[in-house]
Amino acid sequence: MIRTLKISAAVAIAGAFSVAQAATTCTDTPKQYGPITIKKVGNKCFAEIDADGEHHNEPATITTTETVDSVYYYRKNSATNAKQTIALPVYPSQGCKPTSTGANLSDIRRIYKNKDSVWTVLTNPVTTSSTGFEANRPYLIEFGERDSNGLYFKLGGKDCTFDLNTTDGAAVSKYSADPDPKSPTGLKGIWEFKGVYTTKTWDANDTERSHSYGLAGAGTIGKFVKAGTNASVPPMRAYLVYNSQGTMAKPAPGLSFASAADNSVLLPASIEVIEEGECFQEGDGIFEVKMINDKRVACIDGKSDARLQTLSIPEDVTVDSIAYNREFNIGQYSDVASTVVLPFDIAGGCLNSATQLYEIANIQNNQGSWAVYAVGYLNTMKANTPYFVVASKAQIEFNSSGWDGPCQYTLSTKNGINDAEFTADYNKNDGNQGLPGTWTFKGTYEKITFNESSKKGVYGFAGNSQGDNITAGQFIKAGTGATVPPMRAYLKYNSAGVLAKAAAGAEIAEEDLPETIVVKFLNTDGEETATGTMNTITGEITMDENKWFDMKGRMMNKKPTVKGTYYNKGQKVIIK
Repeated sequence: MIRTLKISAAVAIAGAFSVAQAATTCTDTPKQYGPITIKKVGNKCFAEIDADGEHHNEPATITTTETVDSVYYYRKNSATNAKQTIALPVYPSQGCKPTSTGANLSDIRRIYKNKDSVWTVLTNPVTTSSTGFEANRPYLIEFGERDSNGLYFKLGGKDCTFDLNTTDGAAVSKYSADPDPKSPTGLKGIWEFKGVYTTKTWDANDTERSHSYGLAGAGTIGKFVKAGTNASVPPMRAYLVYNSQGTMAKPAPGLSFASAADNSVLLPASIEVIEEGECFQEGDGIFEVKMINDKRVACIDGKSDARLQTLSIPEDVTVDSIAYNREFNIGQYSDVASTVVLPFDIAGGCLNSATQLYEIANIQNNQGSWAVYAVGYLNTMKANTPYFVVASKAQIEFNSSGWDGPCQYTLSTKNGINDAEFTADYNKNDGNQGLPGTWTFKGTYEKITFNESSKKGVYGFAGNSQGDNITAGQFIKAGTGATVPPMRAYLKYNSAGVLAKAAAGAEIAEEDLPETIVVKFLNTDGEETATGTMNTITGEITMDENKWFDMKGRMMNKKPTVKGTYYNKGQKVIIK
């Protein structure tokens, strides 16, 4: 998730020393405080925090305040932009309106068990209008930008300086362990989110280890997992711990709280991290899971700049609903077919009726004219499988209830994509007009750009007519530089495919492959209902609006005038 965060000018400051703007304290010789280096570059002073460098496990101890112009924190060995933890001894100067780049901060709102008894950490993004940024407070951080040093987070701002001092120590945020009476946890203590400025290591004798959790990144989703023996948390990060004796309030003078029972046997093995908010906010990634109106929603972005990020969901994620942000190109007079591959099953009745799915049945060569035959209308969809989709609305919508009850969706990309493969020598008239090798209808979860070598045998799907030579609804040969975005599909010819029946050593030159391949859409009875062609850029097809078919799939010369039911653009049309 990439969001530009402007931290509140009304900065909440924890600590006793002054945070008034002051002159910087850099010298020509860098100063080292464990993983923090105070250094001068030109006439600017900044704090460089290498969270994975040679000093990353040394204590971050600054007892005499250092003042800098900006703070630069980076993780050079991190390969994931999933949520991580951070705690910084950084105090913005009074009146400063600092901005952050490279990452997005969020704060824990509550820790609870949801209606499915899944333990969840619910977070809120840190914004200008709410809590601001507090020195020493532990946060969750989600990196969104990378430079030569790796993933990074930078604090700066016009007329700003930043004081660094660890005298007050890393802070602890506390949360009720039983916040929702509708879904009781059975725990009587509290959760503590603890920042550290020295390395925290749990050995076999550490009594805190059995109820402590470290944050482990998993694809684009974070998860707190129980600490194992010798697990550790480096300085300027944080961990979660259950305190059975903890309380959320201080007793009145002269009173004390009774100790809570140690019921840590009820603790989960792991706790998911979910952000509360709305889908498709500025800075969100291609895939986010959020709590919206007390429902877990998978937000899948196929429209904004995030659509070109690689979709990776290495572990099963179960949600109540899907929000898919992809605008389908609906023509004034014709619907548009597109390719799609999604990481979840769709049960009967869970796909809105305004959307029709088709799957490839075969690829045929009829006297030199190649055609893909796609069969619909499908009521279900298999995860990680490429399909054609015809939407009569600009957005695909998913229902909350299906034929067999509430719809629930489990998302994962861990098993890869189930590409569809077909023999290339299939011939409708049983003549020798096929090709040796195979055709594959290939889905992708990452952006693919074809070069001079890889483009051979590749066809994209045309969503719009382009000049006199490209008709919408056809597969078209990919040119050098052509791309296929994530969650789309393309057609690939493989001369050495395992389904081939050609003689050994048979090879097909690029010029022997067809320039375009028509797509014919059939209903479940095998009757043709529409034709169309494929765009190497968009992966879409527009059906030919002038093609009409009777109920037996026979193409008509023109739009019918006789009363009856016909097919046009894959839809049933009644002429009255």
